[in-house]
Amino acid sequence: MRQQSPVGMTVVKSSEKQEKIRNFILQAIAASYRNGDTVANGTLLLIARSAESPVAQALVSLGAEIAEAGLAIRAIFSDIDAEGTSAGWTVNGMAIPFPRDVRWAKNLRLSDAHEQLVLSNVTCWVGDCMRRDPSKVDAFELHASEQPETTRFASVSFERIWAHAEPLAIRTSQRGLDTLAASIPEAGQIASLTPADGAQVVASTRH
Repeated sequence: MRQQSPVGMTVVKSSEKQEKIRNFILQAIAASYRNGDTVANGTLLLIARSAESPVAQALVSLGAEIAEAGLAIRAIFSDIDAEGTSAGWTVNGMAIPFPRDVRWAKNLRLSDAHEQLVLSNVTCWVGDCMRRDPSKVDAFELHASEQPETTRFASVSFERIWAHAEPLAIRTSQRGLDTLAASIPEAGQIASLTPADGAQVVASTRH
């Protein structure tokens, strides 16, 4: 599934990526409140090389703002450790407060797809292809505002990859389970579950 780089992309230094994306996300969230142009069901659509990608880290850094805005995220990663996802994308807890579904695009043919983030019906960000480490190289990026056609293309691309990606379970950390057990009567059966790598599977992604 090879895609051509969108027209209008500019070079962004690796050291500046996260901050530029973070500011772009904040502006898009603010604009969505003013214009009512949020994506269907208030869900942002993310494709990233890994949880270490600047775009994924930018979203995590804005976790409180995203949750307060009532937004959720559907995320696809191409490079991921399914047993212990870095940055906590598959672990419920305070680190990432917004609701999310996570999938793994383990098919190597999908590595030519671009990193991207759909923020509304008319706003999206498009980065380099997923086979290149965005934290180590300068790359072309597109910050597209008021561009419904580009955003529609990004949304279609996301759905195509999502359909072939593998759903990942969302786990709750032991600390999270202890908090849950203390707040729910007769929740002893929760604490009796067998831990796996310090966490337990209590819910799976919606699919």
